[in-house]
Amino acid sequence: MIIELTRTKRSKEEYQYAVTQKGQAIGTAGFPLSKEEQKKGFYRIEAKMTVLGQQIHLTIPRTETVFPRELSPADQAARFMSDQHMEGSINREMVKGKNVLGNYLMWHLLDRDKSYQMYEIGMGGKGLFFVIKQDESTLAIISKKLKTVNYLSSYTLYIEDEALAPLALVAALYWDVAHYMQSPYVPRSAPGSATRGTTGNSKRESHKRSTHQRELKAQYDPGFIPRIMALEGG
Repeated sequence: MIIELTRTKRSKEEYQYAVTQKGQAIGTAGFPLSKEEQKKGFYRIEAKMTVLGQQIHLTIPRTETVFPRELSPADQAARFMSDQHMEGSINREMVKGKNVLGNYLMWHLLDRDKSYQMYEIGMGGKGLFFVIKQDESTLAIISKKLKTVNYLSSYTLYIEDEALAPLALVAALYWDVAHYMQSPYVPRSAPGSATRGTTGNSKRESHKRSTHQRELKAQYDPGFIPRIMALEGG
């Protein structure tokens, strides 16, 4: 299964997203930005997503974008729930690396009694990828486009099992919000990676991220996306 998540609007009042499959609309997502939150300079996001017959609500605490070390991991967790028995959280963990390049981030995706892991991997000019795994099996890879216009981010989700699609979409929306709300133009470098980017008044964005941490790079399966594309007839 291949799905696109694209930010279609970014303003001081709201963010909006479109979800498509093979060029056809299958869902929407978005959240408002209150004037009160804007004055504070940071945000607590209450996003809603309608996709694949589900209504999903995602809450991202403002500590996901600002001063995350001040609260416990439980207080930092983003939480989601839907009208179809989907309920869980997204939380970050700093994993201690075994080589000289040090630590790297891993996200825990918990959906009721199921647990998944997500890793962020930069492949330079090839793109930025988010690998969703359960134990050692890759279940989905989210690819972020390197170049955007008007700062409208776009993600392609390659998913092995359609049942995982809502969670993968929540993970992509979560990452976009958590990384762009503090600095809406250039996402921050993740541990184990380095980011190079350019922005300007043209509202065009181009950035490359390269992951050098070997343990982190090893989480990426280069054969997964071609396999999903072949199944989709691509």
